[in-house]
Amino acid sequence: SLQFILAKPPFPDELGIGNFVCTKKDPAGKETVVELKENGKEIPISDSNKHEFCDLFFRAQFVKNTQDQTASLTEGFLSLLPKETVGVLDADELELLICGNAVIDIEDWKANTCYGEPFNANHPVIQAFWYLVKQMSNADREKFLQFCTGSKKVPAEGFKGLRAANNKVSKFKVNPRVSGNDSLGYIMAHTCFNTIELPMYSNFGTMKKNLYEVLKSPENF
Repeated sequence: SLQFILAKPPFPDELGIGNFVCTKKDPAGKETVVELKENGKEIPISDSNKHEFCDLFFRAQFVKNTQDQTASLTEGFLSLLPKETVGVLDADELELLICGNAVIDIEDWKANTCYGEPFNANHPVIQAFWYLVKQMSNADREKFLQFCTGSKKVPAEGFKGLRAANNKVSKFKVNPRVSGNDSLGYIMAHTCFNTIELPMYSNFGTMKKNLYEVLKSPENF
């Protein structure tokens, strides 16, 4: 490895641990030997030139040999985020734009939620629901958000930026679940529409038990 060569104690030129060459794979997987500099096959790596070898090897393997792949990746990336936009963002801002916000703000979530009748923000079942979500750790909130929307991250602009499967803005919605035993059943999610069906629980303990059951495997529940 390059680290081995650089860390190796001084060694004489005639010891011989290789020459100024590297291998390159074509798309079919066939390997060819490439000289890192003119007459590289005839130049042994020595203590006096090992830094030059490592620099040329790194450039060949991670710059020249990946130019086509890097160009394709860059083209695809810039088709989503224009170059003029990326150019004004720092690393943290770019991560937020791509990955979303990792911290889930309950008040923002509540403020951007709508309800199906008879639910409303003051309904006892809804009050109990938000109380339980607020008691969750951020990690558990991420799991629950994934269960509800298919993603564990909040859009960069907050919950007002939630989008449905058709890429249109679609607020989080809580509908009453009216099928089956609507006071004992599990919560159902429609991730394409950022919507859940919440049973009309009459018992707080049952709601808590069923809500936390979802967190065990939100992607498969």
